[in-house]
Amino acid sequence: MVIPVIALTGLAAWLLVITTHPTKAAERIELVKTALAVGAGTGGVITLILASRRQWHTEQAQLGTEHDAAERRITDLYTKAADQLGSDKAPVRLAGLYALERLAQDNPAQRQTIVNVMCAYLRMPYIPPAEQVPTDDAPESDQARFEARTQEHQVRHTAQRILAAHLRTGRDHVEAVFWPDVDVDFTGATLIDLDFHNCHMRAASFARARFIGDASFTEARFSDDARFNGAQFPSGAKFTGSQFAGTAMFAEAYFGGRAWFADVTFAGAAWFVRAQFEGDAGFDRARIVGDAGFVGAQFMKGARFGDARFIGKAEFGLAQVSGDAEFREAEFASDATFIRARFAGVAMFDEAQFAGIAMFAETIFDGDARFSDAVFAGQVKFDRAQFAGAVHLASWVRLDVSTGLMGYAWPPGWKVVDTSDRPDPSMAGKWGRLMPPDRTP
Repeated sequence: MVIPVIALTGLAAWLLVITTHPTKAAERIELVKTALAVGAGTGGVITLILASRRQWHTEQAQLGTEHDAAERRITDLYTKAADQLGSDKAPVRLAGLYALERLAQDNPAQRQTIVNVMCAYLRMPYIPPAEQVPTDDAPESDQARFEARTQEHQVRHTAQRILAAHLRTGRDHVEAVFWPDVDVDFTGATLIDLDFHNCHMRAASFARARFIGDASFTEARFSDDARFNGAQFPSGAKFTGSQFAGTAMFAEAYFGGRAWFADVTFAGAAWFVRAQFEGDAGFDRARIVGDAGFVGAQFMKGARFGDARFIGKAEFGLAQVSGDAEFREAEFASDATFIRARFAGVAMFDEAQFAGIAMFAETIFDGDARFSDAVFAGQVKFDRAQFAGAVHLASWVRLDVSTGLMGYAWPPGWKVVDTSDRPDPSMAGKWGRLMPPDRTP
């Protein structure tokens, strides 16, 4: 640093000489003093700059050291907690779960990884304890097995509760503990009395999962695709008021108890292809924006779609409803297909509205078929449909867009009668009334 200071001092003296032209000795002495002051000040500035740079490098190195130490500490805590989950002692596994929860709460960047670990734990094979408690004279091996499975039941239930507590939104939302933008993967997992009401997940997979006891997803929110393909719900399943932003996949899912999807919003497609509903299935007031696929679905007790809205295509081909089927006041904004479906009970389509093509070709109605005041604004086909019970028609049919109204599209004896009336004064077009044999409007 000395050489730059001497050079700057000399430069300052030279500039002062050529600009001031001193003639007297006193003036030259003052000039030298001024140059020295300039050099000293410049040296001080340079010293300050160098000191600041050294301080900055020192602080950066210290921050890097502290960051590395923090990362190592997080890694150590994570490794220790994960190891605890592999313990053969239930209390140690519980401690591992709570340690992971604290780590995720304090370190948002680690939350998805820790959720993945908890989900992986729940995906591991598990056999629930027998309902019958072993007697005192039972072999010790049976008692030990029952105790181990009972304890594991508690561990798994704790893992579920931890996840639910940090995914919960809505009226149960607590900002401080909520973990946003989390994916969950329970593919093939065994879940016990799962309570995910008001939970908000991003992508979620419950494919082939087995739900022991009731499963609640009431008012849950899925902001990405939700997979329930092949999931087993031997007891009740509640999805009332839930929201699916992506595709909802329930293909080949099994519902042994009541399956309730009332007031659900499917912003994407909803696939229930070959799903089995042993109990009541309720989709009242459901709103399906994407295509709805119920092809080959089996409803063993009944199917309720009252006041439901189908914005995309609705496909119920080959579906079987052993009980009553209710589609009263349902709205089909696009094509609706019921080809070769079978309704063993009463099929109620009263006041339903079909904006696109309505296909009931080869559909079998073993019970009464009710279409009173149904509105068919597009083409409608009932060709080769079979009616074993009473038929209640008097439906509205738009005549200037439909084809085949008096031909193969109708069973024998059906007829369309012209009328100047309309289902609603705001509806355009020419309309007629579809009537069963020997009926007039």
